[in-house]
Amino acid sequence: MNLKNNIISLVDDRQPIVIHHTNELTLGGTEKLIQLNMPYYITDGTFDHYLAYKSNGDKTREPLFEKIMGKEKMLPYNSEDHFTDIVRKLKPYIVHRYSAGIPEFPFVPKVKEHTKHFVSTSTFGDQDETIGISRVIYISSHIRNLRGKQYEPGHTLCRIPVAKPASNTDLRDDLVIPINAFVFGRIGRDSNNLYNPINVDALKIVQEKHKDVFFVAVAPSEKMIEHIKEIGINNFRIVEKTTDEKILSSFYNTIDVLAHSRMDGECNPLNIREAFSHGKPVISHYGNFFNGHIEAISDCGFIVVAGDVNGYAKHMENFITNKYDYEKLSKNCLKNWRENSTVELSSSDHLKVYLDIRNSEVKHKNDKVSLWPK
Repeated sequence: MNLKNNIISLVDDRQPIVIHHTNELTLGGTEKLIQLNMPYYITDGTFDHYLAYKSNGDKTREPLFEKIMGKEKMLPYNSEDHFTDIVRKLKPYIVHRYSAGIPEFPFVPKVKEHTKHFVSTSTFGDQDETIGISRVIYISSHIRNLRGKQYEPGHTLCRIPVAKPASNTDLRDDLVIPINAFVFGRIGRDSNNLYNPINVDALKIVQEKHKDVFFVAVAPSEKMIEHIKEIGINNFRIVEKTTDEKILSSFYNTIDVLAHSRMDGECNPLNIREAFSHGKPVISHYGNFFNGHIEAISDCGFIVVAGDVNGYAKHMENFITNKYDYEKLSKNCLKNWRENSTVELSSSDHLKVYLDIRNSEVKHKNDKVSLWPK
């Protein structure tokens, strides 16, 4: 993909710049998508990559990005004018915004004056119609189809990245969980607003018969912890919020099944995809708004309708009592991950978007092209 091996003749040989923009650097899947793909973008070498984010927001992943990119490629900004000034000085070829897709900064005329292209990863499928966007990226066919964009030009489906497991050990000794105990787990944002109690309520039913079943939650919300105490869940273990990939991988190695729940649903769930990379099946439910996780789970687990606590509990019990072919489901999970969500696949998808935009500027083979805004 390198420019040196391309037929395009450039006016100068400077690397064209891509500024990746996200409001915050939280533990969420959107930021992890950028984090996992970034080393591949840098190694490819076609574009020079920077990361912009609000200096007063959540910066949990900031040290990870600094390690990958170097501090000089990090662009924390304290106001819209500050960011606009950064863009004016760098003159990026592309500003790539990762957001819900609603009309918002930095897709505004004063930024567009200093860049050639806007690219939008619309994580929830909305499309900003207020200013010209060269390409809209959707992270699942569910979201793309939900917005009716499946056949429109300029709309692209890109896979999300899931890294290879970072650990071959588990946390059972650390969490004081017997080696032969059956363990359900949950991982996701620690948001009270997103908490859905269906997995915990189902577990309460299951523990009436199977008291030795464990439940491990990574970064549980305060609402979840309160609910667990209120209804009296046994064998509850907490793994604190972390970006340590070895700990997160060890969490997946600890559990037998991911007991997924989220109030609004998922667009393309990173936690479910990560469970697959560790060979772990999933139980989930239909969401109130988004159901990209239904598409993702496929033949790697089981889904219940929204609010069906008894149905959820039945799937839990069937796993515990070996009524499901666990080995087959585990193989399905690994196959799903390899075919749909490796980092290599995702980074290739995204790099192709940038290259397609660049190549579209060439009308004839011998054209001389400038990739720099005036």
